[in-house]
Order: sequence, then C-alpha cells, then structure tokens
Amino acid sequence: MASRLSFLLWNTTPDDELLDAAERGELASADGVKGAARRLLESPRAREALISFYSEYLNFDRFASLSKNAELYPEYTPELVAGMKGEIQHLFAWMVFDQKADYRDILTTTVTFVNPQLAALYGLEPVEPPADPAADPFVQRDLGAGSGRGGLLTSAGLLALYAHDTVTSPTLRGKFVRQNLLCEDVPPPPPGVMTSLEGVEGDTLRERLEAHRTDPVCSACHSKMDPIGFGFESFDPIGRVRTEEAPGVPIDSTGDLDGIAFTGPQELQAMLVDDPRVPACFARQLYRFATGHLELPRELPLIDQLGSDFAGSDYRVVDLLVELVASDGFRFAALPDTDWVAPAPVEEGEGA
Repeated sequence: MASRLSFLLWNTTPDDELLDAAERGELASADGVKGAARRLLESPRAREALISFYSEYLNFDRFASLSKNAELYPEYTPELVAGMKGEIQHLFAWMVFDQKADYRDILTTTVTFVNPQLAALYGLEPVEPPADPAADPFVQRDLGAGSGRGGLLTSAGLLALYAHDTVTSPTLRGKFVRQNLLCEDVPPPPPGVMTSLEGVEGDTLRERLEAHRTDPVCSACHSKMDPIGFGFESFDPIGRVRTEEAPGVPIDSTGDLDGIAFTGPQELQAMLVDDPRVPACFARQLYRFATGHLELPRELPLIDQLGSDFAGSDYRVVDLLVELVASDGFRFAALPDTDWVAPAPVEEGEGA
C-alpha cells in the first residue's frame, strides 16, 4: 500500500514516514490512507507526479513523432515544442496546487505560462530567456479578454498535437474532445475504408470533409468528430491564430456538439464547463491511471461515486485523489463480488 501510494503521488519509492505508517498498520483503513495521501500531496514531489499523469492523459507521447512542414512552419522548433508542453503542464500544476481551483476552470482561464518561443507565437510581450540555463524559462501571462485564445483547448500544444504536418485536422481535434474529455469511444475506420481526402472535391478542408461524410460508412464516426473539430479551424497546424485557410478563403469556425451550435473553441469550452461528462470523464481517466487498467463493469458504480465526490468537493483535483486512493478500487487487488473468492491459505510446506 505504501509503495502504491508513493509511486502514484510521488512517482518514486515511499519515504521512511510512510513505511513506518504501514508498519504500524495505519494504511489498513481508508481513513489511514487518506491521511497519508494528504501528507504526500503537500510535497513538491506531487506536482511532478500529477504532471506525468496529465501529460499521459493528453497523449503528450505523440510529440516524439510529431512533425510539421519546415517550409510552412519554420517556427516549429524543439524550443517551441518545449514551450507547448510546458505551458499546459505549468497551467495544470498552478491550478491544482497553487490555486486549488475548480478543475473545470482550466477550460476558461485566460492565465497561461509561456517561454520565449511560445510568447512569440502568441504575439505576447517578448519573454527574455533566463540568465541561468537551468532556470525555469516559463513566465505567467494573462492573455486577456478578446484575444481569441484562453483555456486548454486553445493551447498551441493541443492544437498542434491534433493536426497534420501541412493542414489542420477537424477529425483529430474533434476526436480528442469526444474521447479524452467526454470519455466516449470512437471506433477505428472499418478495414478497407479510404481515409485519405485525396481526390475529394472542395475549396476548404471543411467542404472536403463534409463531402467525405456523404459516404454512409464514414458518416457514423465522422459525424461524432468533425462538427466539433470545425470549431478549431481558426488555428493553424501549429496552433497559431489565422483568419484564412488560403488567400481569399476565410475561416469558418462554426461547429456543433451533439446538435448544439457554437463558434470557435472558446464557445465550445464554455459549453463543456457546464457539461457533467467532462469532470466525470476526468475522474474516470484518473482512476484508470491510478489502477493501471481499464475499468471493469463492476467498477462503474465506484467510478460514478468518485465523480459525485469530485462534484461535492467543488471539483478540486487533490480532493478527488484522496477519495480515489481510499476507495476499494485502489486499496484492493480486486473488488469483492460474487465472482471473487479469497484463496485458501497455503499450509506450511506446500510452497507458493
């Protein structure tokens, strides 16, 4: 129990205080686990561990193979990529640990964190690199109202992650919202289905995707993703604001989520803040990370309860973590039910 707590909340081995608590039997109860968890979460180590979870949740591993056309996007450098990742990581840690804010605020805040390269991409006041190369290059900035940017879904990192090397991808961006924020599965294309838009007529990517959706085989899945992703078209493949897709071709950033229309990602984010699926999905994703497996049917009531507890704590992530580690789903190797039978004790001499 001590090891599981420590590796989840600190991403390292337990300290002596936690091992002593385990030795005294204090981690045998839910209340004992809660007390230990709150101590661990007060340590700076918890920031790094939770950042690791959030990076995995947003699929930051995609950055390792992500490329952009060098002629079209010369700004896309390793330093800018570091800024893209760091912005989201700093923002998440700031909201969870420093502000102890409502988790949903990450969708609407105008506060962000930028390094020199990301500040230039956003058109913000220049940021000077620190004199000490080992110092944190990120500074806090307020994007301000009317900037066209603000909130997680307008961060350059996410917009770049879910775009191609030369063009955007309403499909990938919409799929991210559907799967990662709403926890709704989108099945892969059926075998043999053409996924390329090559040869599909249309002056804009929207028109080509809408033509692509006229195929009934493609429509079922694309109708769940593309209408959401169209709302991000005011951002190019590296997350920079744009007003035209091509010279003389203005951007249309209207979209809809489950039949409700919106324009641009900020209107979408305002809708998602009030959507109960968003915090419930976050609780589910955190449970998956903590337990190391996709939830089983018998775990669904427990996850629903965690979602209710999350709402009851005003959506504070630290409180959600404490309830999660104290739950039967984390404390026990398997939830007791009619299918689970405790093994008979091994008699001395029988071996393992």
